[in-house]
Amino acid sequence: MSTKTTNYDLTKPGIDEAYDIAIPNANMDIIDEAIKAVSNDVSGKADKATTLAGYGIIDAVLKSVLAAVATSGSYADLLNKPTIPAVLSALTNDMNFKSITWETVSIPVASWSSSQATIAAAGMTADTAASSAIVVPEQSSSDAYTAAGIKAVAQGADTLTMECGTTPTVAISVNVMILK
Repeated sequence: MSTKTTNYDLTKPGIDEAYDIAIPNANMDIIDEAIKAVSNDVSGKADKATTLAGYGIIDAVLKSVLAAVATSGSYADLLNKPTIPAVLSALTNDMNFKSITWETVSIPVASWSSSQATIAAAGMTADTAASSAIVVPEQSSSDAYTAAGIKAVAQGADTLTMECGTTPTVAISVNVMILK
């Protein structure tokens, strides 16, 4: 015995019924009509829409409550702009560092012992209040540096002690910035 689908009232022949071409044809007509109704409903919207409202979607946030920069993207519309000095000499030293030096140091594979390597860092002191260092890998060593889990763990007179989770298999080049 035939049954009907819930949503589109399509005929589902029973297992004991003989095949009748009229049943699939009638089902196809119902499906075709439903698809055409959806097509007519959205026709012309997607190709002409320039806003969410044009797609039939109500905007969740009204444009009028957004800052002008959110819709224009213009730096001129940005509020509370930072003051950017026109010349380098206008920059202030908020951290009261007397000097900043930068050098590139290579850490050869052979220098690692018990997961540590000591590198030369001219100007570094043991006193953490008197000097600090920022260590970043050279771009060419970045993947190996990250994979080895390298970090600076101690400082001394003109030295930095580096530590790794895994001993690197290639020399690592790092940039060392010393702030004093």
